Amino acid sequence: SFLPFIFSLSLYLSPRRTLKFLPLFLSLLTLALKMAAVIDKEMFKSTLKVLALKVQSKYCSRFTKTFKPLLLNKKRMQSIVSTETDGEKLVLLSTDDKAFADKLEGPAKELYEEAKPAVLEHEISIGYDYYNVEEVLKKLLPESVEVPTSFETVGHIAHLNLRDEHLPYKELIGQVIVDKLSPRIRTVVNKTGTIQNEFRVFPMELLAGQPNYIAEVRQNGCMFKLDYSKVYWNTRLEQEHLRMVRSFSKDDVVCDMFGGIGPFAVPAGKRKVKVYANDLNPSSFEWLDENVKKNRVEKHVECFNMDGRDFVRELLKKCKDGPEPKPFFTKVVMNLPASAVEFLDVFRGAFDRQVWAGRQLPVVHCYAFSREEDPLKDLVERAAKAMGKPPQGATVFDVRDVSPQKRMYCLNFRLTDDIAFPDSDEKEEDSGEPAAKKAKTDE
Repeated sequence: SFLPFIFSLSLYLSPRRTLKFLPLFLSLLTLALKMAAVIDKEMFKSTLKVLALKVQSKYCSRFTKTFKPLLLNKKRMQSIVSTETDGEKLVLLSTDDKAFADKLEGPAKELYEEAKPAVLEHEISIGYDYYNVEEVLKKLLPESVEVPTSFETVGHIAHLNLRDEHLPYKELIGQVIVDKLSPRIRTVVNKTGTIQNEFRVFPMELLAGQPNYIAEVRQNGCMFKLDYSKVYWNTRLEQEHLRMVRSFSKDDVVCDMFGGIGPFAVPAGKRKVKVYANDLNPSSFEWLDENVKKNRVEKHVECFNMDGRDFVRELLKKCKDGPEPKPFFTKVVMNLPASAVEFLDVFRGAFDRQVWAGRQLPVVHCYAFSREEDPLKDLVERAAKAMGKPPQGATVFDVRDVSPQKRMYCLNFRLTDDIAFPDSDEKEEDSGEPAAKKAKTDE
């Protein structure tokens, strides 16, 4: 192995010369780790000896029913196997008692006497292909390292969040997953850091398989295509996507501020709901547009590539000056839980009272994370900070667990006149409230 060699060599070199050869050491270390991902499949070979009955093929179905308690019952192993002789099969037994026939009673004894099977010993060869992912990794990883058993799948891609203890074996883990789950899984990636960019795309590394990140996913009756390395997608939100879409009626008009590749917009379009869907990420916008066409909902879904606030202002401008049909939206979906609450400030005084006269103001569904014991209080206070006033009649829906101390919620409320219309502040000024106090409130 390279690893002991590298360590031993470093002991004989001075610190200065060790630094000089550091690039070489790192290259050798990388090579050693990659070689570790080459699985020694010979270590999985073994032989299982079982008792078998050689019978004529015509008796197999009867043995399957009558001898059921005695049949070999091991996962991924058949209890009836072929022989080299046409017209004969082997019935594999779970017992190793060669005198089992003396204990048979009733229909089992009658069938045995009628079929007159030959009792023999049969060998079953077991190899690498027999074991599943968890079983292989238990054999390959040190006992002190917990086997990673869960991961997200996005089409043919397996997405892992490996812990530090797994990193020395990451290529090995990835290769086992490809070996065992191919062709369904052909690419294995590991998340290498937290989401740091405005497009919600996490940094990743390829562990095994093909460097192909263009995936197709079926969700809620729709087919989505995406580049997993460039857009945000979370399979765990499937039920939440469905819950929200089912809450829309055909009379609704939806403003989807952070629409991604269309998990809300496309299925809503399938239900003939009018949706204005937006995303700032150019790649998300491209896949959103393609998915709208792919699912034939162009008539119901319009796509935009803008900043979320600018998108809302654009729709409100079209409500006032645009051609018919004007985009008077009844619902707003804000699926950007890390910062959507901050974007609520866009609604503050943004609506024209005359333009919206006789219309209900829209209902807002704002996704957010919270670590507080009272998430409703927390989110209402944060919303009030953004909008200048707290939302009235707000409710919160618990979406999912993100981490032990962090959950994702959906804050729901209808915009009110005092938040949406700019002249509401003027009326407060006219009521005699000191201008200095108002200015402080507006900060």
